[in-house]
Amino acid sequence: NLNSSGIEVQNDGNYDLFIRCEDANGNSNEGTFVFKYCIDKGPDVTPPLIVATSVPNNAPVAYNQTSLDLEIYTNEPSECKWSHNNREYDSMETQMQCDAFIRDNNAQGLYTCRTTLEGIKDRFVNKFFFRCKDKPQSLESDRNENTESFEYSVIGTQALVIDYALPNGTIRDSTSVVKVIFEAKTSAGFDEGKAICYFSDTGNDDDFVKFSETDSHLHKQDLFLLEGSYIYYIRCVDLGGNRDDETITFTIETDDENPKVIRAYHEEQYLKLITNEEAKCVYDIVDCSYPFESGIPITEIDGVNHFTDWNIKKNLYVKCQDIYGNQPLPNQSSIIVKSSDF
Repeated sequence: NLNSSGIEVQNDGNYDLFIRCEDANGNSNEGTFVFKYCIDKGPDVTPPLIVATSVPNNAPVAYNQTSLDLEIYTNEPSECKWSHNNREYDSMETQMQCDAFIRDNNAQGLYTCRTTLEGIKDRFVNKFFFRCKDKPQSLESDRNENTESFEYSVIGTQALVIDYALPNGTIRDSTSVVKVIFEAKTSAGFDEGKAICYFSDTGNDDDFVKFSETDSHLHKQDLFLLEGSYIYYIRCVDLGGNRDDETITFTIETDDENPKVIRAYHEEQYLKLITNEEAKCVYDIVDCSYPFESGIPITEIDGVNHFTDWNIKKNLYVKCQDIYGNQPLPNQSSIIVKSSDF
């Protein structure tokens, strides 16, 4: 290869190569760099070595993807071929496009061969076999080829599925900024649905943000949003490049009002209270200044109907608390039920 590049060397020789460099302004090294090396007695009987590939071996590809652009990297300039079957170099069908000169090495000192693998099947481990021959500039009789193939596999997958994406419907809370939990579950695809999920409020490709908990089958993300109606776009992608998209719509309502007792009356042997929303109610017989937690519980049915024993001898200072924690101020009641003989 050195000979083909204009540097004459012989086997079993020792060489000193003197180097000086000069920039565009005529500045040159004061000292001389010397590269000392020797050439083996030879001959070269070692075939090329495939060191790495641009796409890792045994990598998955997307569902319905039938081809894959691939580069392989060898330790010396080579000519390479591939086949679906394990064959000798000359019998392999597909010639690769390879860097053939010693000056063509990359930053890692390796040489690149390029091709497109065809005939990839879904739900299948697709095997390809590679062999290379060295010294593209030499006589055929002086060249070395692989006697064993480099085996490379591509895993065909199936479509990725988002089983569900939440939330949907109406979310209620008592705060002005409401915590909303996004959740998604994925299946199928590669590795039984293991994927990375993203969310966006625009649907534009550049606006998707990765879930805080993802790279699994279950994916979660907490957001804090104001009252209003929302549309969000959910996108999940697995290692093979399979993708599924879902759209979620939901409304946030803020409830910061205390529950109200809209009726209070005697029914059979009970005092019945009706609230305007689901709530729990308690009472005290002294005054309004008692903690809700220390009040006497009132039995509730279906959240809005409340019953306690009828007692005309005592006033009941009733406090009601809704499911969001809204309740009267410490010195106030939801209603004061006063006894009467009438």
